[in-house]
Amino acid sequence: MQTMSTVKKSIITAVCIALCYVLPLLFHGIQGAGQIFCPMHIPALLCGFVCGWGWGLAVGFIAPLLRSVLFGMPDMFPTAVSMAFELAVYGVAAGALYRALPRKTVSVYLSLIIAMIAGRLVWGVMRYLLAGLAHSAFTPALSSPQSRPPSPASSCISSSSPLWSLRWTKRGSFPTDGGHFHEFR
Repeated sequence: MQTMSTVKKSIITAVCIALCYVLPLLFHGIQGAGQIFCPMHIPALLCGFVCGWGWGLAVGFIAPLLRSVLFGMPDMFPTAVSMAFELAVYGVAAGALYRALPRKTVSVYLSLIIAMIAGRLVWGVMRYLLAGLAHSAFTPALSSPQSRPPSPASSCISSSSPLWSLRWTKRGSFPTDGGHFHEFR
């Protein structure tokens, strides 16, 4: 098997980074298609398979952050930062597993599935950790039952209880009747 030169890998990596900018523009023209098809994920996986785990890592980590700086989408914090770690894991896992597993069609699918699961797990962990800094929907916030109106989640704790309750909150909002979030300013 012939190996690719560094120049060829660099060119393929540059094309994959360019695809990370072009594909979302095409998919986001259709309502909800960008969230369904995840167009930035495809080039990171592809680069990991074709060029190897190191190049896939570079594409995956750089693309969301640079796209956020250039176009403002996705939002830098927490979306682009968590996507950077997710896509980096996609590139690393796809490239490393593709090289480690035997050269069979089933191995390609297996490495793709494992890479996607690992990337999504990392995305969830990163969103949770970053949301802790922003006190958003992914973070548990400690709050006193007396400090907010009663909701179904806190109805089991009496209002005179000195205990703190663990509640899921959304930035700038609080749950009211039926658990729906209402904005307050």
